[in-house]
Amino acid sequence: MIILYIGNVGYPDTASSIHVRNRAIFMKSCGHEVHILCELASDGKRMEEVDEVTYQYMDPYPGRGKVRGAFWNLDQVFGKFYFKQTLKFLDKIKPDIIILYEPNSILYVLKMLNLSKKEGFKLVIETTEWRNPKDYRGIIPRVINTEKDLQKKYIDKKVGNVIAISKYLYQHYLEQNCNTILLPPIFPEADKKKKLIRENSDNRKVLKIVYAGALASKDYIDTLLHAIIRLNTDEVRVVIDIIGPDKMQVQKLVGNDELEKYGIYCHGRLSHDKTLSIVEKADLSVLLRMNKRYAKAGVSTKFCEAMMLGVPSICTSVGGTDLFVKDKYNGFLVRNNDLNTLETTLLSIIDLSREQIEEIKNNALTTANELFTPDKYIEQFNAFLNKCK
Repeated sequence: MIILYIGNVGYPDTASSIHVRNRAIFMKSCGHEVHILCELASDGKRMEEVDEVTYQYMDPYPGRGKVRGAFWNLDQVFGKFYFKQTLKFLDKIKPDIIILYEPNSILYVLKMLNLSKKEGFKLVIETTEWRNPKDYRGIIPRVINTEKDLQKKYIDKKVGNVIAISKYLYQHYLEQNCNTILLPPIFPEADKKKKLIRENSDNRKVLKIVYAGALASKDYIDTLLHAIIRLNTDEVRVVIDIIGPDKMQVQKLVGNDELEKYGIYCHGRLSHDKTLSIVEKADLSVLLRMNKRYAKAGVSTKFCEAMMLGVPSICTSVGGTDLFVKDKYNGFLVRNNDLNTLETTLLSIIDLSREQIEEIKNNALTTANELFTPDKYIEQFNAFLNKCK
């Protein structure tokens, strides 16, 4: 089949662009021809084309600066520009399947649904998150996430074909009688990664933790940093590398200017490859989230990537990504993000021997190879496509 993937996934090194790139390579391994139609990054950078997965780029939104931004904002509601750009490439690619990756505009989805009936292609929605609009203060973010909320409740079931990233979303669409497949993040190039964790321990006593993310997003790390500062008051026992936020942001978050003194190192925004080079050297990653719907509905790509590198995570137990973790076997679960809870957890990990930590790392890698590699899903995915309405 010819598959056309459409979404805002043309910005290199973002979680969504990495996710869809991996999805496209996986679908190619399932025997399909895959094209990706996306917005061109504002700096003009393009995604790397691999394994015959081709990228097609939409025209830029009209105007510059605030004018262009206004056009983008309007299109998140009306979807007129996005729809025109889709039509532009439809005759060229002639897809059998079109997958809409987390579309913002309900009107765009409905136009695509009508077009699918006219042109004969099958329409699929891929959903990877479900946030609460009330969690946003700005007008535009609230409007976009209100649309997404309504879409998941009332519109996606009209399409009827859904790729769900989490058990939470999968169950939701099953209850709506949709043709649904549960497809977690998949890493088709996993065979290029090392399969065994280093067997020769370096016997270091300092615990190395890594965090990659955005403070204004979904993660919750301020109490973790305060726990690390408290533990490192007399000597540095825990080191954390922070990727994404810059030093000033973290200093403001914790109210302390002497970050390095307490084993806190800020790298700012890095490329995906540089990020992974730091992650793979860590003992642990962290995924601390609040007990809200977004945490249950989503699955963290960075968590899965870390696991694929044999780096287990400390996760808040909220019924989302943490469902992949068995406490003290392939990671660590905490019941909440309170300072005392995190300090107690870190102390218990520090007390583990290097051999025990390496065993947990190997268990994490084994789990990842079972859950996030293509072989398990090829037959399921092709069966899903054949059932598309």
